[in-house]
Amino acid sequence: MSTEKEENREILPDVLILMRFALGLSREDIANALGVSDSAVSTWETGKHSPPKTTKILLANILRITVDELTGKVPLSAEANALIKIDMPALLEKLEAAKEANEEAIQVLRQIMWKTNEKKAKPKKKKTAKK
Repeated sequence: MSTEKEENREILPDVLILMRFALGLSREDIANALGVSDSAVSTWETGKHSPPKTTKILLANILRITVDELTGKVPLSAEANALIKIDMPALLEKLEAAKEANEEAIQVLRQIMWKTNEKKAKPKKKKTAKK
């Protein structure tokens, strides 16, 4: 049997992600509004950590829902559900742009690694002793 805390951790990430996307907010937007790092927001979205109670209150306000909705104690309101209507073409476009950006970043990293390995592989010239 799961505890209330475990159940809250299971639903909070889903609600956070859904409402963030519905409002067109990035992790960075949420982080800036709360004064935390975007990696903190990421850990909340993955369920690795849960925000402190005071942060949940602020987060709920940003997401235009109640803390009880955020934590799954009550279902999302009709207003929140209306916001969640996802524009699939726009979402797919965003995902495609992110994929392209990631592929470009991977190519740059590969070039850097290749150049680094190339430098390591070159034999060093031996210094001749001066007489």
